[in-house]
Amino acid sequence: MNPKLFLLLWIWLLGWDCATARCVSRGECVTINGHPKPCSVNSEPTPIFNNITGAERDDLYNILEQRCPHLVINEEGNRIPDDEILTCCDPIQVEVFAESLLLADSVLGRCPVCLRSFMRQICEMNCSPDQARFVDTVVETAPDGTEYVNEINYRLHNDYMDNAFKACSEVMLPQSGMPSVNLMCGNAPVCNADAWFGYTGDTENNPFVSLQVNFLRVNSTEDSMHVHAPLCHESIEGDIPCSCIDCSANCPSGEIIIPPICTVLSVNCIGFSVAITFGVISITVFIVLTLLEYKRQCKLKQNSNSTQNEVNTITRGFQSLFESIGTFSADNPIMMIMMMSWVVFILFFGLGRLQLTANPLELWSDPQSISRQHFNYFNSRFGPFYRAAQIYLTIDLEPIQVDNTTYGPAFRVEAIQELIKLEDAIINIGREEGSVKLENVCYAPLRARGAEQKLSDCVSMSVSAYIPNRIINNNTYLTNIQNCLNNYLSLSCLQSWGGGADPELSLGGYEEDFISAHTHIINFPITNHLSKVDLEPTLEWENKFIELMHDYEQNWKSDFVDVAFAAERSIEDEIERISEAEIIPVAISYMLMFIYVIFALGNVRRIQTFFLDSKISVAIASIIIVLLAIVCAMGLLGFMNVTITLLAINVIPFFILSVGIDNVFLMVNSIQYIQTNLTKYSEYKEDMSFEKNAASFLER
Repeated sequence: MNPKLFLLLWIWLLGWDCATARCVSRGECVTINGHPKPCSVNSEPTPIFNNITGAERDDLYNILEQRCPHLVINEEGNRIPDDEILTCCDPIQVEVFAESLLLADSVLGRCPVCLRSFMRQICEMNCSPDQARFVDTVVETAPDGTEYVNEINYRLHNDYMDNAFKACSEVMLPQSGMPSVNLMCGNAPVCNADAWFGYTGDTENNPFVSLQVNFLRVNSTEDSMHVHAPLCHESIEGDIPCSCIDCSANCPSGEIIIPPICTVLSVNCIGFSVAITFGVISITVFIVLTLLEYKRQCKLKQNSNSTQNEVNTITRGFQSLFESIGTFSADNPIMMIMMMSWVVFILFFGLGRLQLTANPLELWSDPQSISRQHFNYFNSRFGPFYRAAQIYLTIDLEPIQVDNTTYGPAFRVEAIQELIKLEDAIINIGREEGSVKLENVCYAPLRARGAEQKLSDCVSMSVSAYIPNRIINNNTYLTNIQNCLNNYLSLSCLQSWGGGADPELSLGGYEEDFISAHTHIINFPITNHLSKVDLEPTLEWENKFIELMHDYEQNWKSDFVDVAFAAERSIEDEIERISEAEIIPVAISYMLMFIYVIFALGNVRRIQTFFLDSKISVAIASIIIVLLAIVCAMGLLGFMNVTITLLAINVIPFFILSVGIDNVFLMVNSIQYIQTNLTKYSEYKEDMSFEKNAASFLER
């Protein structure tokens, strides 16, 4: 090639390169509406460390090394000399955007690769010495005549946008259990790369953005920012890899080896073997017992006369025992009455220790169980889990159609008005009478200990949170709700307590899409306490909440609403209500049983012997003994520290009554049988003996 031609070509390329390596913005010139705006320039990049030394230089270098390492470290990993670090930003600008990245750290920092890609595009837009190649600015003039950049068109290569989004799309936000990018996509129906980048530069919807940045997709590498954006499974030197939770590509990829399972006729071999073994043993035992019984029956037939009156050895033993007890009692009536009186007297004091409760935890959870121990350990360290007050409003109306979109009955304006009306009534509980209010008992996780109790700190979840200031605008309320359904954690949907209303907890009656819902769910988490004294205000508020809901259901709810509600104390209240409601039927059954005993126990043969044959005194005595047995049973439960409900107290006497009365009937019938069939003492036979009923008493 001609040397002159080569020299001219080299000079032209050098001039072209110098022309493109220019800056279009630098530093900060003015503040508009509280937002700093960069200066509009058309100059070459300058060394950022000019005239900076000492600690100031070290601080700036550390920021660049952490946030924009490509500016201070070359591809070989060596530090670039200070005078060769050319940028289109100044130190103040670096400090400002580095501070703004602290929020991104908390959201995306779980995956360093993702955070690196997100920071890289910010560094390139602000500081790249090649800024003019992919950044266009919209310049405006301030009142003092200063030209500033009011808007930026930022050209990003397709691959960079897609790969950066892929690297971050699986990073989880532990506080919500959702991908972090959902928080950074605003109200976009679908969170993709365009929505993600778009929201980070949207001054209208993102209050953290001071400068409007329009991210433009470009296929060409000549006029776009096209650096490599590593995926989440790619490692960067000096950074820890992303976890499996935040990057599925880093999860173990080996296939799970399932060992072959032995089966017989589609049944597991072990199960089949156990079934066969059990069957063989059962059949063998059955055959052996059958043969033994057959031999016994044959022997009985051969010796029928000698074995006519034989009874089971165990039964005979009990008969002898109770015969001795009966004989001793008949011979020493005063001693027996005194002994039993003292037993009753002692057990009577156990009634004072009887523990009545309606707490489901005490009724259905063993205090010594592992789960109960874990529960107590958690409560002692972190406090009890919050209580819940919930309302379900099912809307019986037709769906509505707006802009070719069909919304379920829950989104009709009448339903939203009903929702807000009921919420206002709940919020105002206790205000007129000056008693416990919602802010006194609500769950407020961001309220400092000892701080003023404000209603705005209280957590609540319902669709009303999606409506600004809870004021319904017929023209915009559906748009507001739809935006928050897309992303309830977007800034426009956050409530004063610091969080958003999860649609899954605020709507019901839908199959796939939230917008088909026909039920509103209102959630009020309530603070819980271990101390019963501290819990009293909470129980008082819950009681008033239930009273309000009963009044709403009976008197002032709209006809198109079906309501269901519950508070934490609802289960206990229902147990107490059922227990108290059962007292009258149980008492009536006791009285009827007593009357039946009085009239049915005797065997009246003629009027002259009515009082003797009716056994009225026996009936009354038996009733008194049954009542004393009931007292003893409950006193014994008190001494054993058994926790029971009022309903159980209603049931226990009924069992004792039925068993005791049955035993009285058995004894009286046995005596009557002996009296009827025994004419001479010599005719007495063992089957007429009173002790033959002892086994029946014990069984009962």
